Amino acid sequence: MEPLIEQMIEKQIEFSTGTGYPGAPKPEDVIRDLREQGVEIPPTMPPEDVEEKIVTGLETLLDRYCQAVKAIEINGADYHEGSYVYKCVHPRLGKFYIYLSELEEATSGKSTLSVKFTRNQAEALQRFNDYFEYLLDKYDATDLESLEKELEQHGFEVWAII
Repeated sequence: MEPLIEQMIEKQIEFSTGTGYPGAPKPEDVIRDLREQGVEIPPTMPPEDVEEKIVTGLETLLDRYCQAVKAIEINGADYHEGSYVYKCVHPRLGKFYIYLSELEEATSGKSTLSVKFTRNQAEALQRFNDYFEYLLDKYDATDLESLEKELEQHGFEVWAII
């Protein structure tokens, strides 16, 4: 497993990154934030390499050791928005949870990714529930069914594990 990801799990790190938005954190900002949270990143490693190691390491971790327990995705032409809670079990690191949210607008080049590693299941689930409530408010819906109907009228598909 990627050592940067191992540190993030052990220290229960939270980080966000993005592109195309005003005020989106630059790679150097993300690295500084991770260092402030105690993640050891070699000073000579270029920021782009750090981001690639984190993304690749996270994808590998999710594929090998994690299972989605809550998820909602909204997909449209050139648009993807998602919120997920993963339960992970690693032979050496034990059980932990990942809360992940992402947004990608392909035509504008805008994207965001937020990740929180935690050993507290309730914390991860609360973040998911807060995001789901945000979606209900944003689309003036009362539950998953009404959210799906509202979004489908605008050409979006919804997939969920609630």
